[in-house]
Amino acid sequence: FNKILMKDSYNYMVIDQGDSARLVSRLHKNSNFKSDRIIKERMRESEVVVQIHKRIATVWAPYDLWLNDQYSHCGVDAFIMLKGDHGWQIGTISFSIEKEGCK
Repeated sequence: FNKILMKDSYNYMVIDQGDSARLVSRLHKNSNFKSDRIIKERMRESEVVVQIHKRIATVWAPYDLWLNDQYSHCGVDAFIMLKGDHGWQIGTISFSIEKEGCK
């Protein structure tokens, strides 16, 4: 996964909290994945939208996520993709974390 991320890519999270939301941003390399957690993310393929114009693309992908085989939440992943000398790479990942309204 790290080969398709640009060196200084950012993650932006929007975490629904009732009538408000918590916004979080961080460099992807500062993401902490715990080795004792198994993360399974399923993008809803029939709802994924990709738009491409020359060397820039966007991907809009609704998803469902499980932690250690237990359903956690749903949301939308939004990627900004850029095509350079090394092919397509992710410049930015933004995603929502939603506990309600999931399919």
